[in-house]
Amino acid sequence: MAGYLKYFSKRKDGAKSGSQEFQPWYNTDLFFRSTLGFVFILVTLLLFPRAESYKFGDLKEGNISSEEIIAPYTFYVEKNPDELNAEREGARQRILPVFHRNDSTMIELSQLLATFRDSLLQIMILSVDDSSRQAGIDNLIRENRIILTRERIPFFYRLTRIDSSDVLPETISSDYGKYFDQLGSILTDLLVIGIVDLEKGAIPNFRDKIAVLRNGAEEEKPANAFYDMPEARDRLLNRL
Repeated sequence: MAGYLKYFSKRKDGAKSGSQEFQPWYNTDLFFRSTLGFVFILVTLLLFPRAESYKFGDLKEGNISSEEIIAPYTFYVEKNPDELNAEREGARQRILPVFHRNDSTMIELSQLLATFRDSLLQIMILSVDDSSRQAGIDNLIRENRIILTRERIPFFYRLTRIDSSDVLPETISSDYGKYFDQLGSILTDLLVIGIVDLEKGAIPNFRDKIAVLRNGAEEEKPANAFYDMPEARDRLLNRL
């Protein structure tokens, strides 16, 4: 009996030792560590993807590429001062002169002309002698920066047909109103075409086109489609 128990005890211990020796491979510490390392490498590759291989790597200095090549990073190109200045000047020459279109100018100048007309009329109908009336007109044209010789002032007398014995507003001729209407029409025609506030010869980088900025939008226009200041003045005098 004692021998049987001793034998059974040996078999039991042996069975326990065998179960430890032949554990399944997926329960081993080595498998766990290997799996953890693989997952770590996989996550690292996903977070830091490999850069695309450079397909133009076989190009050498002096070769001409058949495709456009864009560098993936910014780099500086050293240039000599003459070459750099030439490129800068070329870039400046390619930029058209920009003019801001001011649509309020027509309204402002029309109001100015109407104010001058009314002020002149008030002087013309005053019950004063011609010398006082002429002095008043002199002051008015000087305030409005109008170039007018004294010999030309009697022109307005003819328009108003003022008689020294009768200076009521009702005596003003309709020619006076027609004259200023005509001035307004000439002025409007010039402004509708457009006047640039510089002489064309003084416009930087002037060629045959300019850029007109209106309501935030820029549009290229032929420069000859507009008057400059001397052209507008000549055109105005010819119309007058």
